[in-house]
Amino acid sequence: MQLKSLPWRDIPLLGRTKETGHGRCETLPSCGPATRHAMTAWRNLAIGALRPNGVTDVATALRRNARDPRRPLALLGLA
Repeated sequence: MQLKSLPWRDIPLLGRTKETGHGRCETLPSCGPATRHAMTAWRNLAIGALRPNGVTDVATALRRNARDPRRPLALLGLA
């Protein structure tokens, strides 16, 4: 049984950039500057909340806080 090839070139990509790699067409979502700035703001907020509480290893603290939803609230003084 032979599979019919699909007309991928005729399908619009709608907000995605077209890149080729490894001999095939790949699509990546476009990431605008607003998304990058928002992620940077969230990262800076997390680091800024952890540092005054004596945290030196940010990755470990983030994993620890992700396990219990009450810990981040207590860290920010909201619980």
